[in-house]
Amino acid sequence: MEMKKIELFYKWAIRVLILAIPLLTLYVSRPTYFPYITGRNFIFRILVELALVLWVGLAVLNKEFRPKMRGMQIAVLVLLAVTLLADIFGVNPKLSFWSRFERMDGFLNLIHLAAYFFILASVFKKEEWFWFFNIFTGVALTESIYSFWQKLGRLPSIQGGFRVEGTIGNPAYLAALLVLAIFFVFLLFIWREKEKFYEYGPAVGAALGIFMLQLEKIIHRSSMSAAVISSVNEITLVLFIFGLTFAFLKDFYRYIYLFLAAIFVWVVYLSATRGAVLALIGAAIIFSIGYLFFSGKERKDERIKRRIALLVLVLTAAVCASVFLLKDASFIKGNETLNRLTSISLSDRTTQARFVVWEMAWRGVMEKPVLGWGQENFINVFNKYYDPRLYNQEQWFDRAHNVIMDWLVTTGFLGLFSCLALFVLALSLIYKKLLKSEKEKDRNEGLILGTALLAYFGQNLFVFDNYATYIGFFALLAYVYFRCFRSEVGIGKNESIHRGSETKDVFSVLIVVFGLAVFGWVLWVVNIKPLIQARKIVASLELMQERRAVDAAVLTSFREAINVGTAYDGEVREQMGKVVLEVLDTTNGRKIPKADRENFVRATVEEMEKEIAANPNNVRDRLFLATIYDNFSEIDSSFLDKALNQLKEAVKLSPRKHQIYFALAENAMKRKDLNKAFLILEQAYELEPNFSDARANLAYVAAILGKDEKVKEMLNNKVKNVGFFKVGDVYVTNRNFKGAEFVYEKAIEVYPGGAENYGRLAGVYAALGKFSEAEKMAKKAVKIDPVSYKDKVNEFLRNLEKMK
Repeated sequence: MEMKKIELFYKWAIRVLILAIPLLTLYVSRPTYFPYITGRNFIFRILVELALVLWVGLAVLNKEFRPKMRGMQIAVLVLLAVTLLADIFGVNPKLSFWSRFERMDGFLNLIHLAAYFFILASVFKKEEWFWFFNIFTGVALTESIYSFWQKLGRLPSIQGGFRVEGTIGNPAYLAALLVLAIFFVFLLFIWREKEKFYEYGPAVGAALGIFMLQLEKIIHRSSMSAAVISSVNEITLVLFIFGLTFAFLKDFYRYIYLFLAAIFVWVVYLSATRGAVLALIGAAIIFSIGYLFFSGKERKDERIKRRIALLVLVLTAAVCASVFLLKDASFIKGNETLNRLTSISLSDRTTQARFVVWEMAWRGVMEKPVLGWGQENFINVFNKYYDPRLYNQEQWFDRAHNVIMDWLVTTGFLGLFSCLALFVLALSLIYKKLLKSEKEKDRNEGLILGTALLAYFGQNLFVFDNYATYIGFFALLAYVYFRCFRSEVGIGKNESIHRGSETKDVFSVLIVVFGLAVFGWVLWVVNIKPLIQARKIVASLELMQERRAVDAAVLTSFREAINVGTAYDGEVREQMGKVVLEVLDTTNGRKIPKADRENFVRATVEEMEKEIAANPNNVRDRLFLATIYDNFSEIDSSFLDKALNQLKEAVKLSPRKHQIYFALAENAMKRKDLNKAFLILEQAYELEPNFSDARANLAYVAAILGKDEKVKEMLNNKVKNVGFFKVGDVYVTNRNFKGAEFVYEKAIEVYPGGAENYGRLAGVYAALGKFSEAEKMAKKAVKIDPVSYKDKVNEFLRNLEKMK
C-alpha cells in the first residue's frame, strides 16, 4: 500500500470511529448491569482508544494533525493533571480511577474524554464538523420521537410517571442532551455552504437514527417484548418519513433545522426538567441581549433582526412572568408538567434538600480545600457531614447535584479553577475571534457558541454530567478551538497529503502496530473484562428468577462473576447482599432450603468482608453487612457481635445518620437489652425530632418497656400509619387495651381515611367492653373499604353480639 493511502486510511478510520460516538446515545445494552450506562460507555472507550492509536500514527506522518499546545489544550492537560493528583491523594484512589458501573465516570473516563477532545481538535475540519453535528442532531431527533412514543404510552419508561426519558433512561439526562442539540442545529442553520450534498445532512442524521434502532433490535431482540419491537418499528417508519421529507426538501434544508429545534424544545418541556428549562430560558435572554450588543446597526436587515431579538427578549420575560404569576391557576395545577416546572421555590422540599446538601459539601471542601477528596468520593463527605434534616430524602447521595460543588469536593479549588478555566478560555476565544469580528456570520456563530456554553453550565448547577453531555461538551470545546484557529482549512480546501521520508512512513506504521498491541491489552483489561462481569451480574440475577431459588447454581454464577476479577468486584458483592436482604430475608425466602440459604449468606458475608477490608470508609457497605449479620444471627452466634462491630465503625464515619442508630437499636433488641435500645433511639430522635420514623421507633420500644408517657409524647406528633400499628400491637399483645385505645384513636385523628385504623380500634373497644363504640368503628371501616372489610365486619358484629 502506498504511504499516502495509509495516511488517507488513518484519516477516514478516525472519522468513522469518532462520528460513531454520538450514535451510542441510542444504544441500550440490555443484558448488562446498568444497561443505560455501561454498554455505551465501554464502546465509547474502545472507539476512542482505537482512534487514539491511529491518530498517533497520523501525527507522525503529517505535522498538520499534531496537537497545537494553545491555551485550551493546555487547560485540558492541567485539568487532567490536577484531577490525577486529587485522585491519588484522595480517600479511595481505586474508586476515583475506575468509578462504578452506575456512573462510569472517574479519571478513566476523563482521560478518554481528553483524548476525544484532542482528536477532534486536531483532525476534524469543517466538513467533519458538519457531519458530526448532523449525526448528533439525528440522534436527538430519534430520542425525541422515542420520547413521544413514551408519552403516548407505546413504550415503557423505566422511571414511570409523566416525564419522558428516551433511550437515555433519565429525564434530566435527556433534557441535557437536547439543550446541546438545540444549539448545534442553530449552528447548522447559519451555515450556508451547499457543496458535496450537505443539504442532505438532516436526512442522513435521521437515517443513522434508523440504523441504530434496528441494530439494537437485532442485537437484543430476545430481551425485547413484542410491544417494544412493534414500537421500534413504528419509530423507524416515522424517522424514515422524516428523512425522506428532509431529502425532498433539500433546497430548504437550513429551515428544517429550525423545525428540529422546535421539536427539541418541546421534548425538553415534556421531560419536565426544571434545570434544563431554566437554562433554555436564560439562553434565550442571553442570546437576545447579546444580539442587541454585537449585531450590526447600519443595515436595514440587521435593524429588523435586532427588533426581533428585542421581541424575543420581551416575550420570554412576559411568558415566564405570566406562568409563574398564574402557577396556582387550575389549568397549571392540572397539568403535571407545568405544575412541576412552576413549583420552583425556596420552600420546595427538593430545593431545600439541595441547599442542605450543598452546605454539607462546603464543610467537606473546607476540610480538604486544595485537592479535595478525589473523584467519586462525595459519598464520604455526605456521610461524614450528614445532616439529619435530610431524613425524607435519598440517603446515599454520591453527587452534590451542582457542578461547582462537585468539582470543589472531589478536586478542591485547584480542580474547580482548572474546570472553570475551560469555560473562561472558550468564552474569551469566542469574544476575541468571533464576537469582535466584522463578519455577521462570525458574530452570530459566536453568540450561539457562547450561549451554548453558558446554558450547559447553567443546567449543570442542578444536575451532573453523563455520557451524552460529556461528548457534547468536549465536542463543543473542540469546535470552538477549530472555529477560532483552524477554520481556514474548511470546506473547499484540498486536504494536504504527507510527502515525507520513507523512514517516517515506516516509523508511523510501526508506531501503529505497537499501539494496536497495547490497545489489545487495554481492550481486555479496561473494557472487555468489566463488560463480561457486568453481563454475568445480570445473568446471575436472571438465573435466580428462572430457577425461582437461591441454590448452588445461583451461588456458583455469582462466584463466576467475582472470579472475572476487575475493579468492579464490589458491584457483584453488593448484588449478592441485595439477594440476601431482599430475597432470602422475606417470608418466601425463609422457605428456601436451609442449607442453600446458609451457604449463600455465608458466601455473601465473606465477600462483603473483603469489600470492607478494601474500602474501610464505605459506610453503606458496613451498614449493609451489619444488617445481614443481625437478620441472620441464627446461622452463627458470632454474627450479633460482628454486626455491632460494623455499626460502631459506621457511626464513627457517619455520626448523625439515623439508619445506623436504628440498626444499633435493632442489634440491642436482639440481645434482649431493651433499655440500651431505648437510649439509642432517644439519640436518634434527638438528631431530628421531626423524623416520624425516629418517633415511631422510640414509641415502640417505650411501649414494650411500659413507658406510656413517652409513647404519648412521641405519638402526639404525626407518624406513619405503620408506626401506630407497631405500637398498638405491643399494647394489644400485653393486654394494655387503654394504651392501645389511645394509639388507634390518635391514628384515626391523623389518618381519618384509613379503614384499618377503624377496624383495629373496634377490636380494642370490644376488649374494653365499649360495644356500641366498637360497632360504630366497625361500620366506618366497612364504609371506607367495603371490599376488604364487609365479611370481616359481619363476622365481628356477630361475635360482638355474643360478647354483650
